Amino acid sequence: MPGLAPEERDEFRLTPQLAYAELVETGWLREQRDGWSIHVDMDVDVAQLLGGLCALARPRSETFGGTVLSVVGTLDKATEDGAGNAQGVAEAAQRAREFARYARGVVGSLAEIEQTLLEQATLNGLVRTFFDEFVKRIVISDYRKLTSVRNHPYRHRYRILELVDRIGSDAELCATIADNLVAQGVADSVQDAQAKLDEDLRDIRLSMEAIETFRARIDRTKANIERRFENTLRYMDSLETGRAERFATGLAALARSVPHLGNDEPVVFETALFDTPSHIGGERLARPERPRPPVHKRRYAQPALDPLQQAFERAKLTFDRRMQLTRTQFVAYVRRKIEEAEACGQDEVSARDIPPKDIEEFLVFSALRALPIARIPLPDGFEIEHRDGLVENDWLIARDFVLRRSFPTVRAED
Repeated sequence: MPGLAPEERDEFRLTPQLAYAELVETGWLREQRDGWSIHVDMDVDVAQLLGGLCALARPRSETFGGTVLSVVGTLDKATEDGAGNAQGVAEAAQRAREFARYARGVVGSLAEIEQTLLEQATLNGLVRTFFDEFVKRIVISDYRKLTSVRNHPYRHRYRILELVDRIGSDAELCATIADNLVAQGVADSVQDAQAKLDEDLRDIRLSMEAIETFRARIDRTKANIERRFENTLRYMDSLETGRAERFATGLAALARSVPHLGNDEPVVFETALFDTPSHIGGERLARPERPRPPVHKRRYAQPALDPLQQAFERAKLTFDRRMQLTRTQFVAYVRRKIEEAEACGQDEVSARDIPPKDIEEFLVFSALRALPIARIPLPDGFEIEHRDGLVENDWLIARDFVLRRSFPTVRAED
């Protein structure tokens, strides 16, 4: 095999003929005779596996700007022509998943490099690992793509989220895409196609919303690596500097002694050129194990519960309950906001008019903006309409929507 050294080939005795025979016997390769010629084909699954392995061996350059632009363009086409671009949402979801996996890979690579730096025992190895692995592979290659001013993912994130909401809230467009997915053989039924479409839209949203988390983790790990490198380099440099000073002192003593020495006369140094290895000496010899004292039975009193700890547990339980949105809270919020708007003479209330004031309202507001994807039913007698444009408040940036009654109430004339 090409990856084995000559001595390893002799040891395994793996010849090209033997390798070919093994591949044919296992079914990876198939021989087909056409007259006097023999054609060799590869199994489809094996070919895909081989392509994946070869892709891992080849250096791959990810461009975040291209990935995000591809997602935007694909979703735009799906919005304009759902019948002709039925698989556009699936393609955009795949690119979004690749983006999320690659961002997680950058975080994993940083953690691996951090561990490698801690394992370096020499100054040269430390510097080489820092610049070759961290600076060249991560900072210049990956981190620059995440923070590029021109094509960084932040530039198109809100546009992608808006397109996802628009597709999910358009029932006619979703039905068109689902019907064409069934016609193209991608899904067995309209229900399966609709479920797949919902899953793809949800994956795109999660990938785009996770950009901030990935960026924070990468920045935090990057700062840790730089700080560790700086501290370790300072410590190792101080050790190397002391050794160099001792070596220079010894050479100076040797230079002073050379003119007065005869042939084969030993040279005595007052300064040790190198430290005595710590593993040499009597203190490193094995010592007999000390006898262990007998274990005495002892009764331990139950410790008193800390009031602060109890208060903390109660506060944590209270916060967990606040973070659990119930249908009762959801219905009460919608009804209260519409009644407040009707009291002011309005038949509907916009998302701009109801910015969240606390965590409970934020949970309901977030559920309302995700209605096209989450398929959360509204209370009877109310309806929601998602509109173009974004709403920005202190909690989040979301697509605009309007709440109203399904049958507007008739107000008495003054």
